[in-house]
Amino acid sequence: MSTSKYDCQSCGACCQIRHRKFGEYLVGLTAKDEDRLTASQVMRFVGDDPHGPVMKIRRNGNCVALQGTVGKKVSCEIYGKRPETCSDFYPGNDRCKKWRKEIGL
Repeated sequence: MSTSKYDCQSCGACCQIRHRKFGEYLVGLTAKDEDRLTASQVMRFVGDDPHGPVMKIRRNGNCVALQGTVGKKVSCEIYGKRPETCSDFYPGNDRCKKWRKEIGL
C-alpha cells in the first residue's frame, strides 16, 4: 500500500480526538511511556476506571503533544518519546483512513 498520500505532517487526524467515542480516543500509556513523559502530559482517572494512565487532551480535543493546525501543518512535540500506541500507528492503515474521513480529509 502506498502511504505517500497520507502525509502525517499535513494531517493530524489521529491526534485530534474530540470526534471519537470515549474509549476510542484514549491513548493508553505503558509504564515505559510514563517514564518518558512529564506529569503535564499524563492523565490518570480516579476510582475504578479500567483505562489506567492516558495522554492528556486539550479542550479543543487535540492531544497535548500536537502542534499546528489539523489538516494543514502539524507536528508532535514529543515525537522521539511518543507513546507505544502512537509508534504502532502508521499512515494509510484502517484507523488512519477512518479518522481522516471523520474530519473531512
